Amino acid sequence: MGYVAILLADGFEEVEALLPCDFLRRADIPVKLVSVSESNQVEGAHGIKVICDLHLSDMQHSDIAAVIVPGGMPGSTNLAENPAVIACLNQAYVDQKWIAGICASPTVVLSKTDFFEGKYFTCTPSQRDQTEHRSFYKEEDVVIDGYMITSRGPGTTAAFTHAIITKMLSKEIADNLFTRALFIL
Repeated sequence: MGYVAILLADGFEEVEALLPCDFLRRADIPVKLVSVSESNQVEGAHGIKVICDLHLSDMQHSDIAAVIVPGGMPGSTNLAENPAVIACLNQAYVDQKWIAGICASPTVVLSKTDFFEGKYFTCTPSQRDQTEHRSFYKEEDVVIDGYMITSRGPGTTAAFTHAIITKMLSKEIADNLFTRALFIL
């Protein structure tokens, strides 16, 4: 299995990046925090600084199993404005890798890709009317359509991560992991 790439730009929502990183690693799924800027250090929307494992320019598409795009502002905008991020997401989808976006990232970032149109999704409620694709919006904590997993925001990050682990490994492994951590989904 390849690794899960969590793409980080300055202004990312910390819980939406770090909780999935932590729980995927607990499930023995390799994870790499990937900076989309020139620096290894990326600062979250609430001032938490993270040292990334590698830069997007150093990432090999053949090495990834999935890509996670956290929300947060201006993190989502910073990701969306980076053509290499959109190219990475498009290639991952063509390669049938899981693409997971949460909070603002479904409408701000994923909507810029070739595969988003016609897909059911969810996002933070404040963003649902910010896209021409709003007729495909579902008011659910997690929505899975094809190889795309979307979720609403910080409060649904555990459910989002559970869905990713379920798709990559199994529901039984995800259930056991979250039960041991005393998360109730």
